[in-house]
Amino acid sequence: MLHQIRPVGLLQELMDRTIPLSLAAFCEGRWQMNRVLITDIREDAFDVKVSPRKKNRPIRLQAGQSVGISFQYEYGQDTFIFDSKILAVKSALQQDSQTEMIVLEMPEQIEQVQKQSYRRVQVPAEMDIRVSLCHKNTTPPQALRPSYQALQGFKGQLIDMSADGLQIAVPRSQGPVFEKGQYIGIEFVPLPNETPLKFNAYVRNILADADRGNILIGMQIMGLEASPEGRMVLSRICSIISHYRQMNQSE
Repeated sequence: MLHQIRPVGLLQELMDRTIPLSLAAFCEGRWQMNRVLITDIREDAFDVKVSPRKKNRPIRLQAGQSVGISFQYEYGQDTFIFDSKILAVKSALQQDSQTEMIVLEMPEQIEQVQKQSYRRVQVPAEMDIRVSLCHKNTTPPQALRPSYQALQGFKGQLIDMSADGLQIAVPRSQGPVFEKGQYIGIEFVPLPNETPLKFNAYVRNILADADRGNILIGMQIMGLEASPEGRMVLSRICSIISHYRQMNQSE
């Protein structure tokens, strides 16, 4: 990930070209995603409005709250991310409809994640990555930091991973009950002699794997861009993905 992008100039071009941004915020025990457009830029702040197609979704944000922003500068290219603080939330009447407006603090830097990091990579065949899972309490985490409860003995095997998701195989014999949309804590050691990697993700899909007697759980990673700690986790995930890809290509 890179750290050499001047925020004001880049955000100005996004506004001029009407390029949408994704805003991630932890609200009422869940990460909420909203598509927003920049409407005004100043040296220390910028304004966004919720995209018209999302204007009916309730916005439960408040001043002082940290949020994560992501966008693609060109279609199919790298993803840019940064965190910001909400300075104000207000409504405006536009074309006979109520539009939510959010004032955000100008970021100090914008980071770049290469597009290949969002392509799923298989865990190398010679590796057996064991994953511990826990059902998460949806109480909003303090300072956006996840809290890890007892893992209740749920174990799985990492199948593949990308910067925004992963797939885990969980033996049917364990009998864990997972549901789509459930918030799950994840912990595993991605490479030998490394410290455990810990983060939270949502269950996106659940598939049966009758041949191996497993349940395949597709997970979606959200909100890592919203804090420095989260971006450190994301940076590490990107490094692991690159390492797995190199190992697979050398086979």
